[in-house]
Amino acid sequence: MGKRYSTIVAIVIILCTYSSCNKVNEGVQVVDTDAKNIISAGLSEVFNISNYVILENTVPLINRIGKVIKTKEFIFVLDFAFDGSKVLQFDNRGHYLKQIGSVGHGPGQYYSVADFAIDTINSKVYIASLGSVLCYGFNSEFLNSIIISGEDELHSSVNFITSLEKELWVFTDEMVPLKTENIKWKYYGKLIRFNDRFKVIDTTKILEASLKADWFGGISANILSVLKDNMYVYFPILLAEPFLRDTLYTFNNLQKIPAIKFDFSDILVIDKNIEYNTSNPQKILEAQLRTRNITIRSIYRTERYVFVNYTNIKFEEFLFCYDLVERRGYHMAGGFTDDLFKTEKIINLIPINLQSGEFCFVKNAYEIEEIYTGVNENSNPVIFFIKTVE
Repeated sequence: MGKRYSTIVAIVIILCTYSSCNKVNEGVQVVDTDAKNIISAGLSEVFNISNYVILENTVPLINRIGKVIKTKEFIFVLDFAFDGSKVLQFDNRGHYLKQIGSVGHGPGQYYSVADFAIDTINSKVYIASLGSVLCYGFNSEFLNSIIISGEDELHSSVNFITSLEKELWVFTDEMVPLKTENIKWKYYGKLIRFNDRFKVIDTTKILEASLKADWFGGISANILSVLKDNMYVYFPILLAEPFLRDTLYTFNNLQKIPAIKFDFSDILVIDKNIEYNTSNPQKILEAQLRTRNITIRSIYRTERYVFVNYTNIKFEEFLFCYDLVERRGYHMAGGFTDDLFKTEKIINLIPINLQSGEFCFVKNAYEIEEIYTGVNENSNPVIFFIKTVE
C-alpha cells in the first residue's frame, strides 16, 4: 500500500469563544476562526447530557475504540487491537454479544480495518479492510465481499464507508506512482456507490492531487455529514501541501459545491520553497512539517454546529466549533471540560447521528475508576452519549 503518513500522537482538543466576522464570498460562507483567541468551555456550552454505557469485559479487553455506531438494539465498536483491528457487537446496555467476523487473512476474514458501516434495513455490517469491503449479517455470518482496486492495485485502499438507505458509499484512495523529477505520486480520491447487492451504481472522482513526497496520507473518517435537506463533505489529504484545505462542501448530485470556508489566516504559515530531495523518512517528515503549520483533519456539521478538527506543527489537536445560529465560535485548550459527566477533559468526539446532533466520547477505565461504581483498571472503556443543543 505504500508508506502512509499517519503519525499523530498527542491529541489536545481546543475550543474558544469569539466574535466571528461571518461573511459570504461568491455564495460561500466565510467564517473568521479568530484562532489566536483561545479560552476554556464546558460540554454544556454545546451539548446536553444523555447517558453512558459501561461495556462488559471482553477477552482480551478492548485496546482503543476508533468508531461507534448505535442502533435501536445494538452498539457496534471498532477496536484498534494489537492482534488485529476488529468490530465488536454489544447490546444497548453494554452486554457483550459477539465479534463480527474474524481476524485473519483467509476467506471471509479481515485484519486491518479502516472503517465500518451498518445497514439497519437489511441487518448487515460492512467492514473496510485494505482494498476490500466485507459484508456480514448481525449474527456474524459472512455474506460476501468485493475487492476495490484502481489502476495500481498495490496502492489502492478503502478509507471511509457509510450506508445510506439501501446504498453503500465507499470512499477510496488511489496512489499512482509517477516518474517525474518533482512529482512522485498522483493521488485520486473516488466515491463508489453500491446497491445492497454489492452492484456498482456509479463511480465519481472527488479529489485529485500531485504529491512531491513518498509519505502520504489520504481521506480520513467522518468526512460525510448527512442532514435532512443536504449532505456535506470534507476531503482532507493528511500531508503538508503548500496550501490549506479549509472548505466544507455540499454534495449535490455527486457534485462538490463550496459551502463554508474557514479562515485561519491569522495563524497560518506556509513555506512553498521546501525541497523533498531525500529518501530519509525522518527528513521527509521534517520537510512536511515546515511546509505548513496547520493540517485540517476533518470538518463535519450538524444542523446547528460545524466542527473543524485540526493539528499544529507540534501534533497538538484543536477543535473549532462554530454555532450557525448564534454566529459565534469556540476553541478550547486541552479539550472540553466535562461539566456533564464530571470526567475531566474530553479529547475526542465521535459522531453518532449528525442529523440529530448525537455524539459520543470514550473514557478508558483507569481514567474514571474512582468516579463510577463498577469500573476499575481492569474494565473495558465506558462510552458517554451526548447531544447538541439544536
